[in-house]
Amino acid sequence: MINKVLLLEDNIFKAADITRALEQYGIKELHKVRNQEAGKERLLEAIKEQKPYDLIITDMNYPLEAGEETDPEAGFKLLLWLKKRGILTPVIICSSYQYREPSVLGCIRYHRNGDLYTEFKKVLDSCNGMCERE
Repeated sequence: MINKVLLLEDNIFKAADITRALEQYGIKELHKVRNQEAGKERLLEAIKEQKPYDLIITDMNYPLEAGEETDPEAGFKLLLWLKKRGILTPVIICSSYQYREPSVLGCIRYHRNGDLYTEFKKVLDSCNGMCERE
């Protein structure tokens, strides 16, 4: 069961849509950040406290630090940072653009009129225990 999720998304409307879809799926603990620096801090803090995240959901275009302009490579930079540190938390990309990234659990194309719940459910139901902590 997925209990604890970190969402990296700087658009408040998109974050609200994702939150509704995940709550509908049954996820209760969702932590939202609007830049990569805050996301990395949350991830490292959770690992240090031995309460790691079960899942990371990331956009691909958001600021690296608070107050900065968006970086179109932010999501890829996050994936590389996770890999370099050996952080194996499953990742879902949720972006307005269609991505195909083999190193992640799934890629969801976001659009305001889409059914995010169904899209997340497909990916999360197919993860076959990858998102569960022991």
